[in-house]
Amino acid sequence: MILEIRRYTLHPGQRETLKDALYDGPVWTKEVEPQVMPLIAHYEASVVETTQGFEGFRETPDL
Repeated sequence: MILEIRRYTLHPGQRETLKDALYDGPVWTKEVEPQVMPLIAHYEASVVETTQGFEGFRETPDL
C-alpha cells in the first residue's frame, strides 16, 4: 500500500487546471500512463479539507 499525503493551497478552479495539464499532457498520456497503469491493480483517491486550528503532522497549529 502506498499512502501519499499532499497539501495544496490553490485558488478555486486552479486544481482542475493543473490536473488537466498533467493528465492530458503528452508526457503522461504517451510515456507514463502506458507503463504504470497496467501495474496498478486498484487505486482510489480521497480529497479532504482541514479546518482552521487543525493540528499539523509536526504538531503545528496549521499545515
